[in-house]
Amino acid sequence: GLEKRKGVDVLIEAFHQLAPHAPDWHLYVAGDGPERAALEALAAREESGRRIHFLGYVESPRPVLEQADIFALASHAEPFGLSLAEARHAGCAVIGTNVGGIPEVLDNGAAGALVPPGDPAALAAKLRELTTDPSALAEARQRAKRNSDRFNVRRVAEDYMHLYELAVRQRPSPMTSVPTRVSLAPPASSQHLRIAVGIATLGRPRVLAQTLQRLTTQTRQADRIVVCTPDSSDLQGAQEAYPGVTEVIGPRGLARQRNAIIEATRDCDVIVFFDDDFVAQEDYLANVEAAMLAHPDVVMTTGRLLDDGILGPGLSFADADRMLSERRTEPPLSAPVADVYNGYGCNMSMRLAPITAHKLAFDERLPLYGWLEDVDFSRQLARHGRIVSIDARGVHLGVKQGRQPGLKLGYSQVANPLYLIGKGTMSPGRALRLMGRNLLANAVRSLRAEPWVDRRGRLSGNLRAVADLLTGRLDPNRVAGL
Repeated sequence: GLEKRKGVDVLIEAFHQLAPHAPDWHLYVAGDGPERAALEALAAREESGRRIHFLGYVESPRPVLEQADIFALASHAEPFGLSLAEARHAGCAVIGTNVGGIPEVLDNGAAGALVPPGDPAALAAKLRELTTDPSALAEARQRAKRNSDRFNVRRVAEDYMHLYELAVRQRPSPMTSVPTRVSLAPPASSQHLRIAVGIATLGRPRVLAQTLQRLTTQTRQADRIVVCTPDSSDLQGAQEAYPGVTEVIGPRGLARQRNAIIEATRDCDVIVFFDDDFVAQEDYLANVEAAMLAHPDVVMTTGRLLDDGILGPGLSFADADRMLSERRTEPPLSAPVADVYNGYGCNMSMRLAPITAHKLAFDERLPLYGWLEDVDFSRQLARHGRIVSIDARGVHLGVKQGRQPGLKLGYSQVANPLYLIGKGTMSPGRALRLMGRNLLANAVRSLRAEPWVDRRGRLSGNLRAVADLLTGRLDPNRVAGL
């Protein structure tokens, strides 16, 4: 409706600012309400008001949206923004304010532009970008259309039914007053979980595209794949490799990017984090789902690595394809589930319910590559269930392109374990053994370093961190300035 909360006055003012640059464009305002007279008066103040049309109440917005090129919602507050979902489905380019549920409906900016509320200049600038550049408009319409089917009635109804079933199963018995423990996992009788795959990437679009292409062969397809990067150029070829992938532009840093992925997948049951150079065997996701259904007390799984290129010069996709093909006929492990201390960041899966319920997040004080962020998050989640390794196989290529420089990694090898001791997510003994092993390896091997490892840079970073420790300046975030 036409009420103050909707910010239609901001939209009209933005159109007045846009009008001299887009003389052929018209603004159509659908809906009715108490502010209509004031809004019509505001529109009439400028010559461009002749191109502003008030449609009144529209019983079915679909025909209007299908004739529109751009849909803008300038609300000051909006719990969801159903009209944005309808506009996406109709193929409009969309602009919304960064309030309430709008960012979620626009996939955190991947499906549409987000502007500050109450800022006609910012809205006008975004409208000008789309109305004066046909290629930008076409791209925006394509981005809005991607993944818009997740708002369809059937999918939403299935999600509500899942919630209702959980609520009914977890309701305390009326025959007892003893409190019951609420399970955050779907029951083993359920045959399907909503599984999302999340990939944080930076600077490796070709690697990402090949990894995504291989995910199309999974015997159990992901319900959603979300890729997060701070640079849209990293997504070149992503849609061609895996049509429908959700693209999220987020802040730089592995912990921050993974948190953005979690926010984009809250409606799923399980999030599977893969590195952008991890190649999963075809039954990987099927094995994750089977393990989670069979073991409701498990909150995190990590797979079985056939090889890890990070320990050597790196592996190629051809190497990974060959290894997976050779092992495809191997029988499953005799003990397919085994408790472990932490998940390995290149391939770890976790239930989203305990993450949401306990407000868990990757620690953004572990910047850039976020060394040991997987251990820290694992130990946070371990307070709420088991962490296990399962017979889900894959190969980590360990691609060297885009890796953190040796100096920065070396600093993190000392600063991050000590920081985790303070947090209580790593024991002093484990942290000291890890630091000692890395210091010794960097010192000894710097004399004759492997071609693929910057040992001298790492050793220099180690010593810089030790110096900061002695002077009281040690902080994981200092690595960003090195």
